[in-house]
Amino acid sequence: MTVTVLEKPAFDLIAYFGRAPVEKITQTANSISDGSDLTERIALHSGPSELIALSNTFDGMFDRLERSFSAEKQFTSDASHELRTPITVIRASCDRAKRKDVTREDFLRTLDVIDEQADNMSLLVNHLLSLTRLQQGTERYPLAEGDVSELVREV
Repeated sequence: MTVTVLEKPAFDLIAYFGRAPVEKITQTANSISDGSDLTERIALHSGPSELIALSNTFDGMFDRLERSFSAEKQFTSDASHELRTPITVIRASCDRAKRKDVTREDFLRTLDVIDEQADNMSLLVNHLLSLTRLQQGTERYPLAEGDVSELVREV
């Protein structure tokens, strides 16, 4: 019986080609985990089929993470803008009341504006809290029966 033994350089070469895809997956995952570049992908095109499948799975997960972070940034920007508007109106109304409201009626109108904007802010905050609870699964979306035909007519 003859046994073929790989010489050391050949064995090192085989080990390198087997290890290189794993190192690429690890390096890319670490880079994305550091948060410096969420657009980086493994994109493994050669190597064992199991590692290519693993690479594709990671790349799909990274795509979803990138989209999720992007949507979160957009949501934060939109929410900040929506909350900034009533705050601006409240501040302007307070400033006006301090400088120009000489009659009780003027002052009460200004308080009505401030109260209305505070209600708007409260509604926005409640919507944000509900959205968070829906995402966390601690609250269910309220369902109600309705007439689809009426909805279509309104639309």
